[in-house]
Amino acid sequence: MSMCKASFAGIVINSQIDAAGNFDPTTLAYQPGNCCDIVVARLFYQWRCSAGGLLKDRSGIAATEFAVIVPIMLVMFFGTVESFRINI
Repeated sequence: MSMCKASFAGIVINSQIDAAGNFDPTTLAYQPGNCCDIVVARLFYQWRCSAGGLLKDRSGIAATEFAVIVPIMLVMFFGTVESFRINI
């Protein structure tokens, strides 16, 4: 009974992106290999680009600015009041 010893040293992964930056499906190939070979499978999925919608959405800008600015303003206000408070 022989033991198979596989390693990642012989794996060659070619790029599926051409010089223009486009996906080239003609370079895809699946080779199942032999007994005890390591097979690398790459999956490609086209994601919808939703960043444009996020950049156009301004619905929460005022609330976000308020949440960031108010604590700073309150610290400044109460710091000023405490520093000029007269002890009677």
